[in-house]
Amino acid sequence: MVALGIVVSRSSLFAMTSLEVRGTHHVSRQQLQELAGVDGSTNVLWLSPGAVQRRVLADPWIASAEVRRELPSGITITVHERTAVAVGTDASGGAFLVAGDGVVLGPAPAGTALPAIDVRPATVAPGARVAPGPALRVVVAFTPGLASRVASVSVGQTGVDVRMRSGLRVIYGDASDEVAKARALDAVLGWAAGQDVIPAYVDVSVPSAPALLPVGAATPIPAPESSGQTAPSPSPAPSATARLTATP
Repeated sequence: MVALGIVVSRSSLFAMTSLEVRGTHHVSRQQLQELAGVDGSTNVLWLSPGAVQRRVLADPWIASAEVRRELPSGITITVHERTAVAVGTDASGGAFLVAGDGVVLGPAPAGTALPAIDVRPATVAPGARVAPGPALRVVVAFTPGLASRVASVSVGQTGVDVRMRSGLRVIYGDASDEVAKARALDAVLGWAAGQDVIPAYVDVSVPSAPALLPVGAATPIPAPESSGQTAPSPSPAPSATARLTATP
């Protein structure tokens, strides 16, 4: 009986005939199957889900994976992929994609519309991890739409400096309140575009009261209130900075 059971367990009855893959976007189904090392000759009953999971996690794009056996002949692999949030450079000037947790995903294609950050890891190879510094924390807080408009994020003695692809300079202060500052920047840029205002710079160092200096302006301009109402025009002042209340 035991011998018969072993023979049956290794028979074609348990050979994989169905592979369901979930959660892939960057990694293709074929790539994932090759990483998992499963095919029509795989015995589902004797398959080790843990071993398959470890093989799949070897790809830096995959942050987590769950492997389930669907007896008698099915396997389901569900993955959660990392997302590239920035472009880093190594000592030789090579560009590479960096995920929000600092994992190097691979070379950055030319024309990648992601913020550039200055990181110098000792080893720049897919799967390596860079230190999660202030610039990376700031970038992670950007929405995809905002990130595509940011050219670079750097950190100096005066704090975080953000440069937009349009050439606009954004004063960030330090790297604290990065989510609130990202929302404030997005709101100010949207408001300026809607009002046909061209900013010379934007200051979100105080995210509850961001500042906008219009190009060529000599006095403050009206600013939207948090309720959506337009504030009365302020009295002329020597400063050309307009204070805005960011919409949450």
